[in-house]
Amino acid sequence: MKIIFDYSIFFHQKYGGISRYFLNLHNKLLEKDVEAKILAPLNNNIFLKNHNLNYFSGFYIKDYPRFTRKLFKEFNHIYSKLFTKIYKPNIIHKTFYERNFSANNSIKKIITVYDLVHEIYFKEYNLPRDYKPKRIALQNIDFIICPSNKTKLDLMDFYNIPENKIKVIYMAPHNFNKDIENHNIFKQPYILYVGDRKKYKNFLNFLKAYSLSKNLKKDFCIVCCGGEKITPAEKKIISELNIDISKIIQIEADDNILGNSYKNASAFVFPSKYEGLGLPPLEAMSLGCPVITSNHEAIIEAVGDAAILFNPEEPEDIKNKIEEVLYSDELKKKLKLLGINRSKLFSWDKCADETLQVYNKII
Repeated sequence: MKIIFDYSIFFHQKYGGISRYFLNLHNKLLEKDVEAKILAPLNNNIFLKNHNLNYFSGFYIKDYPRFTRKLFKEFNHIYSKLFTKIYKPNIIHKTFYERNFSANNSIKKIITVYDLVHEIYFKEYNLPRDYKPKRIALQNIDFIICPSNKTKLDLMDFYNIPENKIKVIYMAPHNFNKDIENHNIFKQPYILYVGDRKKYKNFLNFLKAYSLSKNLKKDFCIVCCGGEKITPAEKKIISELNIDISKIIQIEADDNILGNSYKNASAFVFPSKYEGLGLPPLEAMSLGCPVITSNHEAIIEAVGDAAILFNPEEPEDIKNKIEEVLYSDELKKKLKLLGINRSKLFSWDKCADETLQVYNKII
């Protein structure tokens, strides 16, 4: 069996959960003696750059020069089309929502649909109500993988996909180096936030919750790991909420810094209104960090009863749940143990085995 993972996510994403998912899946398939290649001719993905992986003629570009993205993407499309004709894979596993580069019906096409955030939060993105961005990418697809039952139901609802064409396969937290230095690089107690902060990620309500508590503002800072630097608009909001700007710290992080940040945080807070599954809470749990998260259905599929849940629309509730955890050593100890055990239910071996079952089913 010969598998190609296409260039799409590695062209668009410097780093992040989706590209990490495909890298981990790819590596596990290789361990199981499956011939799998990541076809990423031109990419700006740091994970690919930093790992010696079995991908074909990949060339890393730190930043695409102005006005070149469309040109480079078209090059990737044409190159992939030609390579596929020569290589003759059994399966193309699409990594994002680009148009197909192979019309050969004997080559099966699979796509992973992570979430339907643009369809559900179309107003936040100034999109029309009937916006269906995945319509083209889903054409001539033989099978679809979803990371949660919530995403599966959303996909069936928005795109009228038959249930027998979809399988839920859970992703897993990244396997961080267990020898990461265990010391607080911030020299003060902190609440950890990871990733993008815009729109449905709901960072604003997290800030509002923090601002409502004199104790939290006095005893803890917020460390934002990843995402862009604190913007002028965010600084204005922080000032309006009477939060000391020095208490909001943003850092860029490689895996060692991210792992260290999880290990030493007083708690990890995940206020997102919507997720396909939500890997950061599982990552935090795997490193013994207490998790406080929104009660979105897909996130609950991941965390089960091993996290404290709040209503993401209610800053007061967010504040109360954070205080409940941070000022109880007993609860923090309980959440650490529950989280470590919960995270063990999700593994890349299991993810790869179930994905391989799908491949075998459709060829």
